[in-house]
Amino acid sequence: MVFPVTNEHVDTSKYGSDPGGLWAAAERDGNPFSGPSDPAAWRRAIEADFPVDGDVMCDASTFMPNDEWVDVSLGVISFAPDLAEKALARAAGRMMLVTVEGKECADFDELEELLMEDEEAADSASYISDPERVGDLVGLSTIDTHGERYTFMFRTFLRIVAEELLAEGVVPAKIVPFPFDAR
Repeated sequence: MVFPVTNEHVDTSKYGSDPGGLWAAAERDGNPFSGPSDPAAWRRAIEADFPVDGDVMCDASTFMPNDEWVDVSLGVISFAPDLAEKALARAAGRMMLVTVEGKECADFDELEELLMEDEEAADSASYISDPERVGDLVGLSTIDTHGERYTFMFRTFLRIVAEELLAEGVVPAKIVPFPFDAR
């Protein structure tokens, strides 16, 4: 089992370590279905998990809620876009196994078991696009979360991307929103 940690070794699951409760604060009223969180709380949570001097950084606007809408896509800027594309392909496969509460399952069988126990809590993304390359930017243009925003799922997605970038040796790198005009 892979432990959910960022490049700074902070547990990123809903029930894991969350110094200062930053991710809980980013989830409005503790309810992922209640609408967008406070953008300032989201920014603080991102910056805590991805410090500016880390191997993998993250633009705080990635997955950031905006009124009643959130862009569910992400990109990577790095010195090695070919390697970033490989890392994102692996990350996309792992991201399909993440529940709304941020738990990364080992395989689809484990996800199915969780779905039988608690269908709502074990829901996962229904589709994640293949990586697309636009110049030096590589991204996942579509991450289908059924039109919902899930703070802990998104947190785990970011952690997975960081882990795959580190495993591929794509550092330094920065996770950013994948721009609409690049699609």
